[in-house]
Amino acid sequence: WIAAMRAPGVLDLAAAHVALAELAPETVADPERPRAVNASLQAAYARLAGITPAALDLAVAPYRPVARLLLLLGGAAPAHRRRLIQSLEADFPA
Repeated sequence: WIAAMRAPGVLDLAAAHVALAELAPETVADPERPRAVNASLQAAYARLAGITPAALDLAVAPYRPVARLLLLLGGAAPAHRRRLIQSLEADFPA
C-alpha cells in the first residue's frame, strides 16, 4: 500500500477486477490467465462472504469507476492510460 484509505472492501475487489480483467490481459502472453485469477478471486470472496457471485458483482460494480480513477491518478502505465480514460468516459457520459 502506498496510502491509507477508508473504504469498503468492495473497492479492493473493484481494483482487482480492473487490474486483472481489464488491464493485465492487454500486456501478458496469455490474456485468459489474469481473467481466470480475477474470476477465482471474486468467486472465493463471494463464497467466504456467503453471497452469490452475481450479488457480489452488483456490489462491486459501482466501485469500478472509482478504482479506474485511482489507478489513473496513481500513475498508470502509459499503455493503460488511454484504456482507463476511455472506460471512465463510458462510466460518466456527458
